[in-house]
Amino acid sequence: MRNPPVRPGADKRAPAFQARRAGTAKDTAGGPQSVARITGTLELLALRPAGERLTDISRALRAPKTSLVGLLKGLQQLEYVVRKDDRYLLG
Repeated sequence: MRNPPVRPGADKRAPAFQARRAGTAKDTAGGPQSVARITGTLELLALRPAGERLTDISRALRAPKTSLVGLLKGLQQLEYVVRKDDRYLLG
């Protein structure tokens, strides 16, 4: 299976992350789109030790900020993600 083409300005170091961007599956609670967003968020934060702002995560995953807020809160409760100031980092 080939990786999808990389857009200019996209992160070329993470082809697996590129392949699993959100927005390709039907949006259902706990469904494939949520799983893609969660794994995409964790993969993105693993590449960014200094963390990312919600806006940057939203842009990278091509997902609405309103959809990511709840997922990030859940990841925070499970201590997979921590929030420092306006940035999210791996926990």
